[in-house]
Amino acid sequence: MGNLDQAVAYRVDALVVWLQIGTATTGDVRPLAGLRRQLGRDRFRAAAVASGLDEQSASNLMELLDQHEKPGDGNLPAAGLLPDRACRYDHAPQLTSPCTTPVMSM
Repeated sequence: MGNLDQAVAYRVDALVVWLQIGTATTGDVRPLAGLRRQLGRDRFRAAAVASGLDEQSASNLMELLDQHEKPGDGNLPAAGLLPDRACRYDHAPQLTSPCTTPVMSM
């Protein structure tokens, strides 16, 4: 199972970058949502924090994943908040990792 924890770290780092440059899509969030289902909420959050996210960023990530897994409201894709195509997502939560500056604030 250590490989799943490492996968969380890699995917979180990648999502931070994609959010920072404004190209995050649902395709970037889906793998993290799947990892959270496999690991369970507590272990996933612990892996996200171990990857370098601060507590607030981990909370923001969990909220993003919660919203991603909600059914769509007609204006957003059924998969959640982020568009299926690459485009700037102006309401992205702030996620901060040691190797990046804060991304976008809510």
